[in-house]
Amino acid sequence: MYVTLNHLLNEITKTKPNTTTIKYKDRLAHIVYTSFGNNLLLFMLPDNRASIHEIVAINNDIIRFLQFCFESIDKCFTTEAYWMQVDNFFSRFFARTLSSGLWATAQQFVELESLNTKSLEISPCQFEELLPIVPTLTLPDEAQMQIDDALTEFEASDYREWNEEPLDCQRLFTILGSALYHAGYLLATHLIHKDLMDVHCFCKQQGLFHLSKTEPVKSLVLWKEVFPHSCKPLENMKTKIPEGRRYLLIDLLATIMEAGGCTEPAEDNMGPDAFYVEEAQATLAHLQEMGLSELSERFLAMNPGPQVVTPVPTHNKRKSDFMNLAFSKTSAISIKESAGSPKKNEVTSILKRRSSDQNFVMHYSSMSSFT
Repeated sequence: MYVTLNHLLNEITKTKPNTTTIKYKDRLAHIVYTSFGNNLLLFMLPDNRASIHEIVAINNDIIRFLQFCFESIDKCFTTEAYWMQVDNFFSRFFARTLSSGLWATAQQFVELESLNTKSLEISPCQFEELLPIVPTLTLPDEAQMQIDDALTEFEASDYREWNEEPLDCQRLFTILGSALYHAGYLLATHLIHKDLMDVHCFCKQQGLFHLSKTEPVKSLVLWKEVFPHSCKPLENMKTKIPEGRRYLLIDLLATIMEAGGCTEPAEDNMGPDAFYVEEAQATLAHLQEMGLSELSERFLAMNPGPQVVTPVPTHNKRKSDFMNLAFSKTSAISIKESAGSPKKNEVTSILKRRSSDQNFVMHYSSMSSFT
């Protein structure tokens, strides 16, 4: 029926259907259409779990997640090696969405069999979670500079400090970019926008942000082959994308890495190299020693509620700048440096393991005015 509607409406009106609302056992349900060539993906949720506008946003988020993890929707559902992963994802998604709206526990999987009575309760979606934006925690400029420098040195992966003949050693991976999060909020990123949205969607759908907010995570290492937007060929694209494979390394620091091209050839079932995992852990340890967590928690405590703001219009900005929403947590702190407090012109190196005599918490303990 839905395949017929999808083709028939397209032939008659020259437009494709977007959503359909049906009534089943006196309850409304919404179905979203998404066409991929000759194939059609249908996604349905009851009205008491998502409105017709909300289910479209949820559907877009799920499609981005599946394309990032499995390259394309076709391969996601036709490649047998992916079926178990896809089933596991959707079982957790529907357990969370159709029951209490919280992340699924073992008991919730069992309760899925008796949702007919519980599904009468309305469980609205969280507005901020539906927006296609990345929540950002804005720190002072000097702290931001220190974080950016730390990520830059990590992404450079300088071999000279460990290898006597670095010219004879070929890299295993090229780091395409990284993003640093704290409690689900972005602190800094060196990823292009579409790749950042892919990484953020992956962490959100896999519950990593929920985990970082609710549990004291000491160590987390996740390694998975992914397919970021920046490495997918586009129509009429003149730039050739290097042949290789891309992997996502998450150690509370999300990093996209590429094997192949100028690095060593990609292998099947490549695992995380200890060198890169240790470098990511060393980068995080360095930022922790500088008091980044304490500084971030302080800013979150002063402004706990998320904000959705639009850019201030100016005549110098381009039209496209006004089409994006900025979702950020900003501080209301005016920082005054203490008289005579020295400034460090040299930014601390991470890969060279130099000890730092500059500390975020100590430096910003001289904050004297609040608004």
